[in-house]
Amino acid sequence: YPLKMGQKSSSHTLTRHALVPALSSEATQDELKRPSEEETDELVQQTAALLAADNNKAVQQQMVNQKPTYVRYTPKQAGPDGARIIRLVEAPVDPLEPPKFKHKRVPRGPPSPPAPVNHSPPRKLTPGDMAAWKIPPCIS
Repeated sequence: YPLKMGQKSSSHTLTRHALVPALSSEATQDELKRPSEEETDELVQQTAALLAADNNKAVQQQMVNQKPTYVRYTPKQAGPDGARIIRLVEAPVDPLEPPKFKHKRVPRGPPSPPAPVNHSPPRKLTPGDMAAWKIPPCIS
């Protein structure tokens, strides 16, 4: 059922809780009892099998894409060995590793037509305007 949220009683924010009907008095004791050890172990084994399947699929996809490339490297100060051959392979990626970079929100740019600035056109100052704006010095 919806609840009113907010500091004021006249707040218009309504929330709907999905857990409230599940925990109502209609649930029987059999539905609310804890699962047995066998059920818990079975669920743990199913979860481990699903995680292992996902992990194996990701590892196999990485193994297919790993074709090494060989590069000849000659250092500037070559020693007695001279050139070296280096094998380049992509480093494996752990599928369960958290992301390395945090997504940042880019601020929105200005709208395509810029907002008009309404100013009156500049006009020259006349001697009459200068005299009207002149403030006399204080007389003490």
